[in-house]
Amino acid sequence: MASEQALLPYTRTGQGPCLLLLHGFCEDRFIWQHFLPDLLEEYTVLTPDIPGFGQAADVPFDSIDEMADLVYRLLQTLKISNCVVVGHSMGGYVALALAEKYPSVLAGLLLFHSTAYPDDETKRQGRQNAIASVKQYGTRPFLNQFFTNLFTPNFAQQHPQILQTLFQRAQNLPPQSVIAAMQAMMQRPNRTPVLKHAQFPVGFIAGSHDTFVPLPATLAQCSLPHTASICILPSAAHAAMFECPRESLHAVKDFAGFCCFLA
Repeated sequence: MASEQALLPYTRTGQGPCLLLLHGFCEDRFIWQHFLPDLLEEYTVLTPDIPGFGQAADVPFDSIDEMADLVYRLLQTLKISNCVVVGHSMGGYVALALAEKYPSVLAGLLLFHSTAYPDDETKRQGRQNAIASVKQYGTRPFLNQFFTNLFTPNFAQQHPQILQTLFQRAQNLPPQSVIAAMQAMMQRPNRTPVLKHAQFPVGFIAGSHDTFVPLPATLAQCSLPHTASICILPSAAHAAMFECPRESLHAVKDFAGFCCFLA
Protein backbone atom coordinates (compact mmCIF):
# COMPACT_ATOMS: atom_id res chain seq x y z
CA MET A 1 0.00 0.00 0.00
CA ALA A 2 1.24 3.49 -0.85
CA SER A 3 1.00 4.58 2.76
CA GLU A 4 3.01 7.77 2.39
CA GLN A 5 0.65 9.34 -0.13
CA ALA A 6 -1.93 11.96 0.71
CA LEU A 7 -5.54 10.89 1.00
CA LEU A 8 -7.59 10.71 -2.15
CA PRO A 9 -9.80 13.76 -2.71
CA TYR A 10 -13.36 12.92 -1.75
CA THR A 11 -16.82 14.20 -0.96
CA ARG A 12 -18.82 12.82 1.97
CA THR A 13 -22.44 13.77 2.49
CA GLY A 14 -25.52 12.46 4.28
CA GLN A 15 -26.04 10.22 7.28
CA GLY A 16 -26.64 6.53 7.74
CA PRO A 17 -24.94 3.39 6.37
CA CYS A 18 -22.04 4.12 4.05
CA LEU A 19 -22.43 3.92 0.28
CA LEU A 20 -19.08 4.15 -1.56
CA LEU A 21 -19.39 5.23 -5.20
CA LEU A 22 -16.37 4.68 -7.46
CA HIS A 23 -16.32 6.42 -10.83
CA GLY A 24 -14.95 5.00 -14.05
CA PHE A 25 -12.10 5.62 -16.49
CA CYS A 26 -11.56 9.27 -17.48
CA GLU A 27 -14.37 10.33 -15.12
CA ASP A 28 -14.31 11.90 -11.67
CA ARG A 29 -16.46 11.78 -8.55
CA PHE A 30 -18.91 14.33 -9.95
CA ILE A 31 -20.25 11.62 -12.28
CA TRP A 32 -22.54 10.75 -9.34
CA GLN A 33 -23.74 14.27 -8.53
CA HIS A 34 -27.29 13.74 -9.82
CA PHE A 35 -27.69 10.70 -7.55
CA LEU A 36 -26.62 12.45 -4.37
CA PRO A 37 -29.80 14.35 -3.39
CA ASP A 38 -31.78 11.10 -3.24
CA LEU A 39 -29.07 8.91 -1.74
CA LEU A 40 -28.00 11.21 1.09
CA GLU A 41 -31.49 11.04 2.58
CA GLU A 42 -30.71 7.49 3.71
CA TYR A 43 -26.95 7.01 3.42
CA THR A 44 -23.57 8.48 4.12
CA VAL A 45 -22.37 8.77 0.52
CA LEU A 46 -18.62 8.73 -0.05
CA THR A 47 -17.37 9.65 -3.53
CA PRO A 48 -13.57 9.75 -3.96
CA ASP A 49 -11.58 10.57 -7.05
CA ILE A 50 -9.78 7.41 -8.16
CA PRO A 51 -5.99 7.78 -8.61
CA GLY A 52 -5.15 9.29 -11.98
CA PHE A 53 -8.40 11.21 -12.39
CA GLY A 54 -10.25 14.28 -11.17
CA GLN A 55 -8.39 16.01 -8.37
CA ALA A 56 -6.33 12.82 -7.95
CA ALA A 57 -4.93 13.12 -11.49
CA ASP A 58 -1.38 13.45 -10.15
CA VAL A 59 -1.62 10.57 -7.66
CA PRO A 60 0.72 7.85 -8.97
CA PHE A 61 -0.36 4.22 -9.23
CA ASP A 62 0.87 1.05 -10.90
CA SER A 63 -2.16 -1.21 -10.84
CA ILE A 64 -5.85 -1.60 -10.11
CA ASP A 65 -4.79 -3.19 -6.82
CA GLU A 66 -2.90 -0.08 -5.81
CA MET A 67 -5.96 2.03 -6.59
CA ALA A 68 -7.92 -0.26 -4.26
CA ASP A 69 -5.26 0.10 -1.56
CA LEU A 70 -5.62 3.87 -1.67
CA VAL A 71 -9.40 3.63 -1.46
CA TYR A 72 -9.06 1.30 1.53
CA ARG A 73 -6.67 3.74 3.19
CA LEU A 74 -9.29 6.47 2.78
CA LEU A 75 -11.91 4.24 4.41
CA GLN A 76 -9.56 3.52 7.31
CA THR A 77 -8.77 7.18 7.82
CA LEU A 78 -12.47 8.07 7.83
CA LYS A 79 -13.12 5.15 10.23
CA ILE A 80 -15.52 3.47 7.82
CA SER A 81 -15.45 -0.25 8.56
CA ASN A 82 -18.32 -1.40 6.35
CA CYS A 83 -19.94 -0.07 3.19
CA VAL A 84 -21.89 -0.97 0.09
CA VAL A 85 -19.56 -0.39 -2.87
CA VAL A 86 -20.80 0.69 -6.29
CA GLY A 87 -18.25 0.74 -9.12
CA HIS A 88 -18.85 2.11 -12.60
CA SER A 89 -16.75 0.41 -15.29
CA MET A 90 -13.12 0.79 -14.13
CA GLY A 91 -14.50 1.70 -10.71
CA GLY A 92 -15.95 -1.80 -10.66
CA TYR A 93 -12.48 -3.22 -11.26
CA VAL A 94 -11.25 -1.25 -8.25
CA ALA A 95 -14.24 -2.45 -6.23
CA LEU A 96 -13.48 -6.07 -7.12
CA ALA A 97 -9.85 -5.63 -6.04
CA LEU A 98 -11.08 -4.06 -2.79
CA ALA A 99 -13.39 -7.04 -2.27
CA GLU A 100 -10.58 -9.51 -2.90
CA LYS A 101 -8.06 -7.82 -0.60
CA TYR A 102 -10.34 -6.42 2.11
CA PRO A 103 -13.58 -8.45 1.99
CA SER A 104 -14.71 -7.56 5.51
CA VAL A 105 -15.19 -3.95 4.43
CA LEU A 106 -17.96 -4.78 1.97
CA ALA A 107 -21.63 -5.10 2.86
CA GLY A 108 -22.40 -5.43 -0.84
CA LEU A 109 -20.85 -4.99 -4.27
CA LEU A 110 -22.71 -3.46 -7.21
CA LEU A 111 -21.00 -3.68 -10.61
CA PHE A 112 -22.37 -0.79 -12.67
CA HIS A 113 -21.49 -1.59 -16.31
CA SER A 114 -18.47 -3.55 -15.07
CA THR A 115 -17.10 -7.08 -15.12
CA ALA A 116 -14.98 -9.53 -13.17
CA TYR A 117 -13.55 -10.95 -16.39
CA PRO A 118 -10.05 -9.87 -17.46
CA ASP A 119 -9.39 -8.30 -20.84
CA ASP A 120 -9.46 -10.74 -23.73
CA GLU A 121 -7.00 -10.40 -26.60
CA THR A 122 -9.31 -8.15 -28.61
CA LYS A 123 -9.78 -5.81 -25.66
CA ARG A 124 -6.05 -5.70 -24.93
CA GLN A 125 -5.29 -4.87 -28.55
CA GLY A 126 -7.84 -2.08 -28.45
CA ARG A 127 -6.21 -0.59 -25.36
CA GLN A 128 -2.77 -0.88 -26.94
CA ASN A 129 -4.05 1.01 -29.98
CA ALA A 130 -5.55 3.67 -27.72
CA ILE A 131 -2.27 4.03 -25.81
CA ALA A 132 -0.41 4.50 -29.09
CA SER A 133 -2.95 7.15 -30.14
CA VAL A 134 -2.61 9.08 -26.87
CA LYS A 135 1.18 8.97 -27.14
CA GLN A 136 1.09 10.31 -30.69
CA TYR A 137 -1.82 12.77 -30.62
CA GLY A 138 -2.47 13.52 -26.94
CA THR A 139 -5.64 12.82 -24.99
CA ARG A 140 -8.20 15.02 -26.72
CA PRO A 141 -8.90 13.00 -29.89
CA PHE A 142 -9.06 9.84 -27.78
CA LEU A 143 -11.42 11.40 -25.23
CA ASN A 144 -13.79 12.67 -27.93
CA GLN A 145 -14.21 9.17 -29.31
CA PHE A 146 -14.23 7.49 -25.90
CA PHE A 147 -17.05 9.58 -24.47
CA THR A 148 -19.09 9.22 -27.66
CA ASN A 149 -18.81 5.45 -27.39
CA LEU A 150 -20.22 5.43 -23.85
CA PHE A 151 -23.68 6.11 -25.24
CA THR A 152 -26.00 4.82 -27.91
CA PRO A 153 -25.65 6.84 -31.14
CA ASN A 154 -29.16 8.22 -30.70
CA PHE A 155 -28.50 9.42 -27.15
CA ALA A 156 -25.16 10.97 -28.09
CA GLN A 157 -26.81 12.87 -30.93
CA GLN A 158 -29.67 14.13 -28.77
CA HIS A 159 -27.56 15.10 -25.73
CA PRO A 160 -24.34 16.73 -26.99
CA GLN A 161 -24.14 18.84 -23.83
CA ILE A 162 -23.54 15.74 -21.70
CA LEU A 163 -20.64 14.65 -23.90
CA GLN A 164 -19.28 18.18 -23.81
CA THR A 165 -19.41 18.28 -20.01
CA LEU A 166 -17.59 14.96 -19.72
CA PHE A 167 -14.96 16.12 -22.20
CA GLN A 168 -14.45 19.45 -20.44
CA ARG A 169 -13.92 17.75 -17.09
CA ALA A 170 -11.36 15.33 -18.59
CA GLN A 171 -9.62 17.42 -21.24
CA ASN A 172 -6.71 18.41 -19.01
CA LEU A 173 -5.93 14.92 -17.73
CA PRO A 174 -2.21 14.16 -17.97
CA PRO A 175 -1.59 11.71 -20.83
CA GLN A 176 0.53 9.60 -18.48
CA SER A 177 -2.48 9.10 -16.17
CA VAL A 178 -4.72 7.96 -19.02
CA ILE A 179 -2.02 5.61 -20.32
CA ALA A 180 -1.25 4.23 -16.85
CA ALA A 181 -4.92 3.47 -16.24
CA MET A 182 -5.25 1.63 -19.55
CA GLN A 183 -2.14 -0.40 -18.74
CA ALA A 184 -3.55 -1.20 -15.28
CA MET A 185 -6.82 -2.39 -16.79
CA MET A 186 -4.97 -4.56 -19.31
CA GLN A 187 -3.02 -6.23 -16.50
CA ARG A 188 -5.86 -6.86 -14.08
CA PRO A 189 -6.51 -10.52 -13.26
CA ASN A 190 -9.61 -12.66 -13.57
CA ARG A 191 -11.70 -11.82 -10.52
CA THR A 192 -14.59 -14.22 -11.01
CA PRO A 193 -13.40 -16.09 -7.85
CA VAL A 194 -14.31 -12.93 -5.92
CA LEU A 195 -17.88 -13.32 -7.12
CA LYS A 196 -17.98 -17.06 -6.39
CA HIS A 197 -16.75 -16.65 -2.82
CA ALA A 198 -18.44 -13.37 -1.92
CA GLN A 199 -19.97 -13.38 1.55
CA PHE A 200 -22.09 -10.36 0.61
CA PRO A 201 -24.70 -9.66 -2.08
CA VAL A 202 -23.44 -8.86 -5.57
CA GLY A 203 -25.49 -6.78 -7.98
CA PHE A 204 -25.17 -5.92 -11.65
CA ILE A 205 -26.47 -2.98 -13.66
CA ALA A 206 -26.28 -3.75 -17.36
CA GLY A 207 -27.16 -1.88 -20.54
CA SER A 208 -28.56 -3.82 -23.48
CA HIS A 209 -26.50 -1.67 -25.86
CA ASP A 210 -23.25 -1.69 -23.87
CA THR A 211 -20.31 -2.37 -26.20
CA PHE A 212 -17.70 -2.14 -23.41
CA VAL A 213 -19.30 -4.80 -21.19
CA PRO A 214 -21.74 -6.72 -23.42
CA LEU A 215 -24.91 -7.96 -21.78
CA PRO A 216 -24.19 -11.69 -22.39
CA ALA A 217 -20.95 -11.36 -20.40
CA THR A 218 -22.84 -9.82 -17.50
CA LEU A 219 -25.54 -12.48 -17.60
CA ALA A 220 -22.88 -15.20 -17.49
CA GLN A 221 -21.54 -13.78 -14.22
CA CYS A 222 -24.90 -13.55 -12.45
CA SER A 223 -24.88 -17.22 -11.51
CA LEU A 224 -21.51 -17.00 -9.76
CA PRO A 225 -22.35 -15.22 -6.47
CA HIS A 226 -24.37 -16.92 -3.74
CA THR A 227 -26.69 -13.90 -3.60
CA ALA A 228 -27.04 -11.87 -6.78
CA SER A 229 -29.35 -9.44 -8.54
CA ILE A 230 -29.36 -7.79 -11.93
CA CYS A 231 -30.99 -4.71 -13.40
CA ILE A 232 -31.07 -4.73 -17.22
CA LEU A 233 -31.71 -1.36 -18.84
CA PRO A 234 -32.96 -1.93 -22.41
CA SER A 235 -32.21 1.59 -23.67
CA ALA A 236 -28.79 2.05 -22.05
CA ALA A 237 -25.25 1.53 -23.28
CA HIS A 238 -22.36 2.15 -20.84
CA ALA A 239 -23.51 5.26 -18.95
CA ALA A 240 -26.95 4.63 -17.48
CA MET A 241 -26.50 7.33 -14.85
CA PHE A 242 -27.08 9.71 -17.78
CA GLU A 243 -29.08 7.55 -20.19
CA CYS A 244 -31.52 6.13 -17.62
CA PRO A 245 -30.96 8.24 -14.49
CA ARG A 246 -34.19 7.38 -12.71
CA GLU A 247 -34.01 3.65 -13.35
CA SER A 248 -30.34 3.34 -12.47
CA LEU A 249 -30.78 5.41 -9.30
CA HIS A 250 -33.62 3.14 -8.23
CA ALA A 251 -31.43 0.10 -8.92
CA VAL A 252 -28.68 1.52 -6.71
CA LYS A 253 -31.12 2.38 -3.92
CA ASP A 254 -32.86 -1.00 -4.07
CA PHE A 255 -29.56 -2.88 -3.94
CA ALA A 256 -28.15 -0.77 -1.11
CA GLY A 257 -31.37 -1.15 0.85
CA PHE A 258 -31.27 -4.93 0.45
CA CYS A 259 -27.65 -5.09 1.62
CA CYS A 260 -28.35 -2.92 4.64
CA PHE A 261 -31.41 -5.02 5.51
CA LEU A 262 -29.26 -8.16 5.51
CA ALA A 263 -26.63 -6.44 7.63
